[in-house]
Amino acid sequence: MSIKEDNRKAWEQAYAQKNDYEAALLKRIADHRLFYVDEPMKSVLDTMDLNDKTVAQFCMNNGRELLSVCHAKGARGLGFDIAENMVEAALEHARALKLDVECHAVDIDDMSAAFADRADLLITTVGALCWFETLDAFFSKAALVLKEGGTLLIQEMHPFASMLASEDEVDYDSACPQKPVYDYFERKQWTTHDMGYMSDITEAVSFHSFSHTLSDIVNALCRAGFIIEEMVETPLDHGNMFEAINGGGLPLTMMLRAVLPDKR
Repeated sequence: MSIKEDNRKAWEQAYAQKNDYEAALLKRIADHRLFYVDEPMKSVLDTMDLNDKTVAQFCMNNGRELLSVCHAKGARGLGFDIAENMVEAALEHARALKLDVECHAVDIDDMSAAFADRADLLITTVGALCWFETLDAFFSKAALVLKEGGTLLIQEMHPFASMLASEDEVDYDSACPQKPVYDYFERKQWTTHDMGYMSDITEAVSFHSFSHTLSDIVNALCRAGFIIEEMVETPLDHGNMFEAINGGGLPLTMMLRAVLPDKR
């Protein structure tokens, strides 16, 4: 079984046996502006006029961030994820919220030209890039989906955090939780058998993820034709992996804003 097929099956299994992960999702989106979008992306979105424009999201999960943006900003939505049951759920949530959103179960690397020039804005949120062993195909598909002049917003765990151990790892040192223990430059494949934030199961099909350096991300963006306009780093742990050092001064989350000026 391939890495991608492993991950698809694992995500579908985790979602099928989800805990209270979706509790009050529809109410939160309906009652709170951009409820599922974290800072600093939230502040950037607040400045953007997206009324009647199309917002896309890669690796959208159950669609909660995309639906939050579409509801708050009066935008159309275009979502993609590899897990079919999460795509179906996102469509159900969109219908319940009366939002103009379409969602597709596809592997981003294999996305067809049928989706070219569809979006004014494309977002990815924490925990998207790690599922791709290399990033060139990912960002080339981002360039495909975006219209010329479109914006890409990436919010992700800071690459620095790949050197840190989380509390459930054997290399974690509770006396010094900020201690780097992994090689930043090693293109490491990580394998786990649980998706704790979504499901309580611990014997899932294996999830496989990968670490990337900051230069991996920046260079892949540049090769895909993007111009990086802004980078923001914060000490906030939006991945919920490093509670002991959350807000403590280490860069744990970052946001990149890039534009696609010319598709020729």
